[in-house]
Amino acid sequence: MKNRFIIVVCVFANYYNNIKVRMGKMREYLEKGLELINLNLPIETIDKLIKYAEELLEYNTHTNVTAIRDNEELIEKHFIDSLIVHKNLPVNEGKAIDIGTGAGFPGMVLAICNPNIEFTLMDSVGKKTKFLESIKNLLALKNVEVINGRAEDFIKDRRETYDLGLCRGVNRLNVILEYVIPFIKEKGIFFP
Repeated sequence: MKNRFIIVVCVFANYYNNIKVRMGKMREYLEKGLELINLNLPIETIDKLIKYAEELLEYNTHTNVTAIRDNEELIEKHFIDSLIVHKNLPVNEGKAIDIGTGAGFPGMVLAICNPNIEFTLMDSVGKKTKFLESIKNLLALKNVEVINGRAEDFIKDRRETYDLGLCRGVNRLNVILEYVIPFIKEKGIFFP
């Protein structure tokens, strides 16, 4: 029995050390990506993005919120893609909605980088919105509202409320436009 305990402890210690190494690599990947897209962010923002990525990978071990499980791929395909949107964001204040946000891309990344914009992150999958609520609370993000629901169920109360509409990879463009456009104010912007 004692030998089994030692083996379990050793396996756990090895697993924990591998996670620490992986997390250090994530910061390196993010910083390289920021350099490639020529974007400078405050260290506090980078720290929050890394914390978000760490929590996402940990949460994803028991609850599937994204198919991407590799650090480098996670940073490249979710974080850097979202930061490219941030770099080209046509507004710096107001209200934005991200429909079909999934694990928070691009909405949560944009909320972390843009505290002057109020973000509504909407998804119909409860396990994803539960995760986003935990990130919102962990990072103390006052500019984030998480909604578990479908766009068509919320349009009645939110028609023409937002300055900016986002929707990444939910469906074909004509369907995305059908979901997002009604939420956007006149002279608002849809940013695919």
